[in-house]
Order: sequence, then structure tokens, then C-alpha cells
Amino acid sequence: MLHWDSKEDEINLGLIEKIQSGIEVEENVERLFELSFRPIYSYFARLGFSPQICRDLTEQVFLKVHHGLAAFHRESSFKIWLMTVAHDVYLSVTRKGSARYEVAERSRESVQGLWQHRDAGLWASVDALPPMTRQVFLLRYRNGYEYQEIAVLMKIKVETVKSHLRVARERLNLASGSNDEGREA
Repeated sequence: MLHWDSKEDEINLGLIEKIQSGIEVEENVERLFELSFRPIYSYFARLGFSPQICRDLTEQVFLKVHHGLAAFHRESSFKIWLMTVAHDVYLSVTRKGSARYEVAERSRESVQGLWQHRDAGLWASVDALPPMTRQVFLLRYRNGYEYQEIAVLMKIKVETVKSHLRVARERLNLASGSNDEGREA
């Protein structure tokens, strides 16, 4: 999850306002990139990509952000908008047939191999989930996103998020042999 407090939000929104007004555009874009690089890079790393692919994907996000800043509305949440762009980049890279799909997938698989040492059964079960369910599950339990944030990022309803999480918990419980449904409070 992107961890920005209200002060960081104000700094980001102030930089965007300056960029949109044409004030020191390159310097302010660079500063916005510096402030937001680590959370976006971490998002891709948590999805299992290698450091080089994470850097490449993060750069793609910021190219899209840079080109879209003119249309950004101050009333919107920069954090959610930025993560939506990152999610869109993730989807475009992981679509089968994408020129980068094979490299990204090999990278993701090799990094996931390291995680699987922790609990091979759990990660194998998570990897076996349907793609949309797996992504909702990872955004919630690995990245710590709230239901509403996941809904906005994935452009689905909150009820759909809850449904994917219920399916994921049921399948993971079946795979582990547990009868506990593991519902959240």
C-alpha cells in the first residue's frame, strides 16, 4: 500500500499544480518522480517482478503519469490515480501476447521461487487462483489495500472485491485442508 500522509499528499498536489501551470515543469516532474518512485517500485516488486523489470515498469508508469498530468483534477486522489496507472501498466505487461509478457513472467516466476521457500504450499495455492481473484487477494493481503482502494484500482465494485476474496479464502482453505473460513472482522 502507498503510505502517504496528508502532508505528502499536499506536496504532491502542489507539485502537480505547478506542473499544470507551467512552473519549472521538468524540475517539478522530477521531484514528483523522486517522491513516488519507491511506492510504485515496491508495488511491482510485491507482484513478483525482478529489480530490473520493476524499474522498467515504474518508468512506464511515470511516462504515463507525465503525459496525463494535464488532465489530473486536484479534487482526485493522486495516490489512487497513480496506483490506477500502475495497475494498468501491470495489466498491459502481463497480457498474453504482450511483447514483454514472457520476460516479465519469467522474472515474476524466479522471484516467486524465493518467496515459496517460506510456505511453498500457500504460494502454490495462491498462484493457482484465477488471475483476477489472485490479484485482489494479493492487493488485500500482501499489499494491505482496503476494499474501496482495490475496487478503484481494478475498476470493479466493492462487492466484487469481497466476492473475489471470499472465493480466494475458500480455495486456499480447501487447499490447506482447513475448515476455518478465515473471515475478516
